[in-house]
Amino acid sequence: MKSLFSVIAILLLSLQVCTATQLKSVKVLNANNDSITLEVVASFSFGSGSFCPVIHDTTSTINGNVLNFSVYYDISEAFPANHCIKTDTLTLEKIPQNIKEIRISMYGLFIYQPPPQVDTYYYAPDWSIFLPLSVDGNEQSLPDTHIYPNPNNGRFVIENSFTGQTGAVKLDIVNAMGQVVYSESVMPANNYLKKTIDLAESPPGIYTLRLHRTEGVQVKRFVISR
Repeated sequence: MKSLFSVIAILLLSLQVCTATQLKSVKVLNANNDSITLEVVASFSFGSGSFCPVIHDTTSTINGNVLNFSVYYDISEAFPANHCIKTDTLTLEKIPQNIKEIRISMYGLFIYQPPPQVDTYYYAPDWSIFLPLSVDGNEQSLPDTHIYPNPNNGRFVIENSFTGQTGAVKLDIVNAMGQVVYSESVMPANNYLKKTIDLAESPPGIYTLRLHRTEGVQVKRFVISR
């Protein structure tokens, strides 16, 4: 009976840990053409105390257009911790251009020494950042479209010369979540477009300009960084 109570107590403790320990948020701090810097916020709760886990390792794998990024926290000394919120800055380098989603997963490692043995605990939920990094369908890149400065602080200029354009050009700007944050139809003057955009209130990250022209939709990426 005593052992049964012990098992139940361990299960309840494990349930409490799993529900109170989680990946709280992931925010884009900075980005360029092939790397991205993230702010990762994790919450821990393990009983009583003040020790907070630290990142032991990170790994990444690619599955199609999804980059799976795993963050491993060393919880070996963390069980005396009551509750803490840990904020870390991580940079992912050399992100392939076809990646559309970065999926961040959080794990805890309990490391036994000696000999070196590791128990791994998965903490839900995952956190996804959607990156419109690739060109799909009838969308084409815009080598002749200039966005300057790039990166910028949210205030920038779009400039391009058009041939064969009839009527207005529709400008859409899409954030990393696929949301349209700016939309306007502009009539080029003598086949020339120069437009100043103000997205100073938008958070840092990777954005995509979509130009809806007579011959189709064309896209170009830029970065807001502060």
